[in-house]
Amino acid sequence: SAPQSKASSPSLTAFFASTKKPAESPHGLPAGPRLANPSNYCYANSVILASHRALRGLAWGQPEALMRKLDSLTHDAAVANITEEKALQELVPHWTWDGTQQDAAEFLQHFLVADGALKSHPWQSRIFHHPQPLAEGATPLYLPLPAGPTFNLQSCVQLWHDQGALQALSSAPGDLVTVALCRYVGEDKIQSRMSQCRQVSLPFHGGDRITWHNYTIVAGVLHVGDTAQSGHYQAFYYEGGQMVLTDDAAPPFAADREARALAVQGSYLLFLRRC
Repeated sequence: SAPQSKASSPSLTAFFASTKKPAESPHGLPAGPRLANPSNYCYANSVILASHRALRGLAWGQPEALMRKLDSLTHDAAVANITEEKALQELVPHWTWDGTQQDAAEFLQHFLVADGALKSHPWQSRIFHHPQPLAEGATPLYLPLPAGPTFNLQSCVQLWHDQGALQALSSAPGDLVTVALCRYVGEDKIQSRMSQCRQVSLPFHGGDRITWHNYTIVAGVLHVGDTAQSGHYQAFYYEGGQMVLTDDAAPPFAADREARALAVQGSYLLFLRRC
């Protein structure tokens, strides 16, 4: 099979470094919260911004105070340092805000909550008719990438599922499931491009069989850089089929064809909503 692409991508880095954000959101594009980044907090901002959009219309649960704060920022067209907000600190009480760049996937693990739509879902690795799971964990699901310069999300799910024993989610299908693409191997980053197909089916354990349920990508986090603890994170989401990019305190802006292509190359975390 073709080798995975591990070289860094100057085009990806240069594009997002040089992209000029509009002074205000384009006509017809809904406004969104804008978050200051005083000291390497783009990893947290991107997870929070993606979560805010993914949770639209769903049960907030524990993050309600934070979501209402983000709604008020949108309404007032204000910029805030969300890391100083009590509503966020209460959600991630054990997170250290030390001003250093962190892995957005690790922050997402802390950010997922016990109730509401934005919660962690359990998974298990099972052999049918065996009384105990061989392994278990919780979302985000860490999905391996297939070899080659391009891949689709369904192939990643299939690789994760087919592990000798079958891995699958072990709770009832939730409204929102989070996944992380395993782009980092040692000190290398896999730069393979994900196809722009947004639909995917996820496996669930159902007694002595596997059931599959359809989900669609509604938001995500992309990463520009060579390691998860360096570079820059941005959130993206979909509005009426259009990809929208955010960048900390900049207003959200509609992605053109080039931006969409490069964004899927850097896609790292995905928020999947049940169809």
